[in-house]
Amino acid sequence: MRRFLLTTAAVATTLLGAACGDSSGLGGDPSGTYELLTINGQSLPVTTQSGRTIEAGQLDLDNDGTFFDVIQFRTFGSSLIQTDEFSGTWDREGDEIILDYDNSTDVLVAERTSSSRLVLIDNDGNQWGYRRF
Repeated sequence: MRRFLLTTAAVATTLLGAACGDSSGLGGDPSGTYELLTINGQSLPVTTQSGRTIEAGQLDLDNDGTFFDVIQFRTFGSSLIQTDEFSGTWDREGDEIILDYDNSTDVLVAERTSSSRLVLIDNDGNQWGYRRF
């Protein structure tokens, strides 16, 4: 009986420590490199309302509060892959990441849905799903 109680206590302590010790959760540091996986729940490549087919993307949130966003796409009827690059600053408000784009009036919000996932909402209401590398 004593062995059972000691084993149960050890398991409970381990589980409690794992639940409380996750510094990478929503409260953790969101900086890092994220890969674009989905748009509106659809896996890439995805064709948007503008006729662009989004092939790939990457979002880098740097520790200094800056970001770099790269999107690779094709236009309707073309096989040539083009690249759009954006930069700016980011700030955190709870589990939301506020992206303020340079050379633009765009300020977009990304919601952190887990320690490794972001969902960026663009001006048209599209949801861009990213996963940290």
